[in-house]
Amino acid sequence: MLVKNFTFSLTDRCSASCDICCFSCSPSRKNVLDKEVIKNYINQMAEIQSGIDETKTVSFTGGEAFVCYDTLKECMAYAKNLGLNSSVVTNGFWAKDESKTRKIFQELTNAGLTGMALSADIYHQKYVPIQCIKNILRVSKEFNVKIQIRIMKLKDDDSFHQTIEKLRPEIYGFQINTNPFYPVGNAAKLFPADKFIRNYKSETAICPFDKSIVAMFNGDILMCCSQFCYFLPILKIGKFGKTSIKKAVENISDNDFIYVMFHNGLGWYAKLAKNINFPVEDYYCAPCHLCYELFSNEEFIKQLKPYVEEEANRIRLQKLFSA
Repeated sequence: MLVKNFTFSLTDRCSASCDICCFSCSPSRKNVLDKEVIKNYINQMAEIQSGIDETKTVSFTGGEAFVCYDTLKECMAYAKNLGLNSSVVTNGFWAKDESKTRKIFQELTNAGLTGMALSADIYHQKYVPIQCIKNILRVSKEFNVKIQIRIMKLKDDDSFHQTIEKLRPEIYGFQINTNPFYPVGNAAKLFPADKFIRNYKSETAICPFDKSIVAMFNGDILMCCSQFCYFLPILKIGKFGKTSIKKAVENISDNDFIYVMFHNGLGWYAKLAKNINFPVEDYYCAPCHLCYELFSNEEFIKQLKPYVEEEANRIRLQKLFSA
């Protein structure tokens, strides 16, 4: 399997303490990934041979990646020297004026930054003035950086429209991505279940895995960047600094639960769960939400194991004889 992206969740420290934070990040958190180990993984990414002409990238997130700005900049520059592009997710707290924003863009684009995702919904705006986001949008036009604006929302809130209106006219021409908040982390504790938007049908759900793997701030290597994956031991594929990228990919392929999920979709699990009388709703906030509800239940995993092993063997044999 080709790994297209390796994401580093640099820290669980953040400039904010948002009500909807999936990892309950805050200014008081202290986990930070080791810079030299990050560089080792960047070396591994650069050595991966795709066999096709695809650009491999590394990404940085948190917590808030910019609270580790020197590490962020240094690791981006290291990646650039090895031919890799870099992207970052941020709440934009650092863009308090255009002069400082321009200086940071200049430094990071020189270091290899090509993409930036901005968390800009009303829940982040409690901690980050919307003017910071406007400064980033205005200044970014001077640099070759692809900007994505992320607006998350709960049912019946006005996060999307409020944010769009506040960002006019700077928002024109930028990519806007809106998604529902997920019932995990702070959001699960602070908001009732009926506040979450559910529009993914369980029986047709497929895993949105995009060949990206993640090193989390606590040292776990995960098979994807879903907010839910962090809480699912069955989807952990290694330890930061101990498991190579090659071995992490092998662990994905050797995991029968993941193998069957990739080939049959999450809908296969939802249908099987209903057949053994395990409670499954008709709709979830995202395929990842269904994945969490299924695989966070140890009893369900135990009951499912013989079915999954049989199906994994069937698929592997089918592939062998059709090769």
